[in-house]
Amino acid sequence: MLKFTCKLFSILLLLFLAVNACSQEQKSLTGKDSLNKVIMDSLGAPDRNSNMVGWGSFAPGKGFTVAKTKYGEFNFSAYMLIRYVNQMVDPANRSFTDHTGARQQVDPRQDITMHRALTWFTGWLIDPRLRYGFSLWASGSIQGTQGHVQVTGALHYRFSEHLNLGGGIGSLPGNRSNMGNWPLFLGTDRRMADAYMAPGYGQGIWAEGKIAGRVYYKTMLANNINAVGIDATQLDKRLNTSSTAIWWMPTTGEFGPRSGAFNDYELHAIPATLFSARFTTSTEERFGQVAKPETLENSSIRLSDGTNAFAPNAFAPGVIVDQLNYKMLALEAAVKYKGLAINTEYYFRWLNRFKTYQNAPLPLREVDDQAVQVQVAYQLKPKRLESYLAFSKIFGDYGKPYEIGVGVNIFPFASRNIRLNTEANYLNRAAFGGLFVPYALYQKGTVLHASFEVLF
Repeated sequence: MLKFTCKLFSILLLLFLAVNACSQEQKSLTGKDSLNKVIMDSLGAPDRNSNMVGWGSFAPGKGFTVAKTKYGEFNFSAYMLIRYVNQMVDPANRSFTDHTGARQQVDPRQDITMHRALTWFTGWLIDPRLRYGFSLWASGSIQGTQGHVQVTGALHYRFSEHLNLGGGIGSLPGNRSNMGNWPLFLGTDRRMADAYMAPGYGQGIWAEGKIAGRVYYKTMLANNINAVGIDATQLDKRLNTSSTAIWWMPTTGEFGPRSGAFNDYELHAIPATLFSARFTTSTEERFGQVAKPETLENSSIRLSDGTNAFAPNAFAPGVIVDQLNYKMLALEAAVKYKGLAINTEYYFRWLNRFKTYQNAPLPLREVDDQAVQVQVAYQLKPKRLESYLAFSKIFGDYGKPYEIGVGVNIFPFASRNIRLNTEANYLNRAAFGGLFVPYALYQKGTVLHASFEVLF
């Protein structure tokens, strides 16, 4: 009864906000409205200014206007990344014994791939408040695997600066790197601890907007914390995955393009500051076949030594977890000033409410992890050359892996949207890894990688 009452209250509150927003005078959708920038940045969409009208206009990093009439607008943008990665620097440490006693093999690589290729199509239809966005995404690094090509999309209706409703496939706002600022990271991928802790992309609905002053929010209700490779028949019937972010930008009211790039390419003359709190909760399942309980398809949740939480024996010999509850809190503080950017994020994660295959007994009730990441960047030669240092570490019951990264960004055309990135990482038993990121699962040692990327 309590859960039903909470859901009913949430629906009534949402309807009240919508009605209240409709009663307010609509502001310009093409002016300097911070919320509109947040929304369109999250879609990778062009932010049209008054001097960019008609067919063929272009905003660097935000695309071309292919068509613009009184009935709607159609914009096109794309991103490409070619990557070289070398995980073979340290010949030792090619195997690892996890907490269950199983011997895990590290599978290092050295290759050149068209690592990412994306296209975005965005705009509005009939009413400028009704916006759409969809994208085609592919990765040469995972060619031939399930999910190497993805089609995503979302629809938005903007009632006011306080309420924008959206639905489709979107990133859960449980961490900073899920807020639409990719690909404007310091490197080309998330840090190890961030990838380990964070939720992913889900199918659902969301609301976002300004609370008051320079305080904003986004909240999302989704099917699960990762929609990639999961079909509707594999989902449970609870619809209880939710993620909420509240952030405050007290000094300047902004934190760079695309909802907050991680560097200070803008060279802020006044310190720009950002503080946020984000909370995500979800009931997650193994997505395996009942006839083959050892199979699993949910790889989003791992333990601090890299073991999949749904793998056989992960928590106890002979026990397979079918279901668990995931909760994660992320707290953030960041500042930018005259080419210097300092980004910090601290995470708390709780796994509990375990259900096991055939109700096998489990000798624990909860697993608690914490993690931290710190990233510092500085423009050595403004808009041309940037260096950065990154550190992340996980504090868990099954291990305390960490990474240290040092990198350089070169902007040959004095544009942040065309860059050469080089980075050296040292990892101490990566608890997250795979083909998509530049480091392997369980890896210990040095990884070198270099990328060239273009965003338009």
